[in-house]
Amino acid sequence: VILVVGTSGMVYPARNLINMALERSKDNACHTALFDREPWPDSPAFQEVVLGSAENTLPAYLKNLR
Repeated sequence: VILVVGTSGMVYPARNLINMALERSKDNACHTALFDREPWPDSPAFQEVVLGSAENTLPAYLKNLR
């Protein structure tokens, strides 16, 4: 699981996290989710995009992972 939280996605290394995860994941087994107030230009690369404040969206998301 790769969770990218609260970054604009415009600077490295955050900008490249999604690409690194997908390249290293065999058969796309890595689950990716973006948590941010606004979508990134490459948001479609993520399997999930959760828009809003991480303070509100992340706790509910993590609770459902259990």
